[in-house]
Amino acid sequence: MTENIALTLREVSKKHPDVTGLIEARAGKSITFHELEKLSDNYAHYFQRNGVTGGDRVMLMVKPSADFICLTFPLFKIGATIILIDPGMGYKNLLTCIEGVKPAIFVGITQGCLFKSIFSKVFKTVTKTFCCGNSLSVFGPDIRKVARDLRCDDFPIYSPKKDDLAAIIFTTGSTGPPKGVRYEHSIFSAQLKQIRDYYKIGPGDIDQPAFPLFALFSTALGACAVIPDMNSTKPAQVDPVKFIDSIKKYGVTYSLGSPAIWNVVSKYCLIKKIKL
Repeated sequence: MTENIALTLREVSKKHPDVTGLIEARAGKSITFHELEKLSDNYAHYFQRNGVTGGDRVMLMVKPSADFICLTFPLFKIGATIILIDPGMGYKNLLTCIEGVKPAIFVGITQGCLFKSIFSKVFKTVTKTFCCGNSLSVFGPDIRKVARDLRCDDFPIYSPKKDDLAAIIFTTGSTGPPKGVRYEHSIFSAQLKQIRDYYKIGPGDIDQPAFPLFALFSTALGACAVIPDMNSTKPAQVDPVKFIDSIKKYGVTYSLGSPAIWNVVSKYCLIKKIKL
C-alpha cells in the first residue's frame, strides 16, 4: 500500500505535539509538530475552497523556509502535483521548464508573483494564483495571514494509488539541459521507509537539510529540521561559518548536502580544527 507522506506528519504531530519540528536558522524562528500539522491543514482547506483539486499541477516558488514545508504538505494532502524548479538554473532555462510542464496553479512569494506577471505568456496555463507574502493586494491576499486565522478540522488526506504523481522536480541543468523528474507517491513512500528503517532516522534526531525537500522527510519521521542560512541554489557559495554555527547551536545530528557544500565546509573545519 502506498502511503501519503502527509499522513506520517499527522501521526508524528499526535505523538509529539509540543516538540520543535522546524527551525529557520536565519531568523531563529521555530514551529512545533502540532503547529506544522495545524497550519498545513488550514492551507489545505483554503486551497481546496479556492479551487485547487487532486491532480492539479501546482508551481511552488517559495524560498527554503517554514513556509515552504507548510505549503508542501497541504498540497500532498489534497493530492495535487507539486512542481519544483531551481531558480539558480537561470531565467531562460526556468521559463523553458515552466512552459513545458504547464502548471495550472501558482503559489509563490511576492517576487515570484511579479516574475509570473512579467512573463505572463509562459504562465498562460495558470488559472489561479496564491501569493505567499504582502503584495499590498496586487497579487491577492497574503495566504500566510489567511491560513493562520482559519479555524479548521483535520483535512481528509488523499489516499494515493501506486502511480499517482506527487511531484515533478527539475534538475539544476549543471550537466546538461534541466530535466523534470517524476516522483510518484510510491517513490516518496519508499524513500521515507528506507530513511527510517536503514538510517534509523526518527524522533530525537536533528537534521540540517541543505536541499529544502529533504526537510519533508525529516519532519515526517519526527526529526527536527533546521533550515540553514544559505542560498540553496548556489551550494558552492555556502558560508561555512553560518552553516557550522547552526549545526553547533541546534545540536544537529545529521545533515544532507551536495559535495559542493561539504567541500567548502570540510576545508574550513580542517583549517580551523573544528570537529563536528
